[in-house]
Amino acid sequence: MTQDDPPLTLARLAGQYGLKTLDADRAAEKLGLKLRRGAAKVMPWQEEKLRPELARMKAEKDYRSYRAAQDAADDYREHLANKETARLGFTNTEMARQLAPILKRMQDETGSG
Repeated sequence: MTQDDPPLTLARLAGQYGLKTLDADRAAEKLGLKLRRGAAKVMPWQEEKLRPELARMKAEKDYRSYRAAQDAADDYREHLANKETARLGFTNTEMARQLAPILKRMQDETGSG
């Protein structure tokens, strides 16, 4: 850190990891550091302790948002399947039952040809 750099604060450190100041405050509290506000200057030894915890929190946050996106996509796919079922008038299971003999015949033709 050069002389021109602004002092590293808890809020700035949280921002570097894409977290909120409150998250960084919780991490500091968990580690037993006496930083109680976002504007509190973080000493280098405190920063050294905080960075791994903040990185862990960021990874956890990213995983939660990834899972939420996956769950939303699954819900959307289910919605599309239900919509398709309503349009066709029969379920996917019924369609598979109806198409199984045709598929089997096609596989036999390509296998013996």
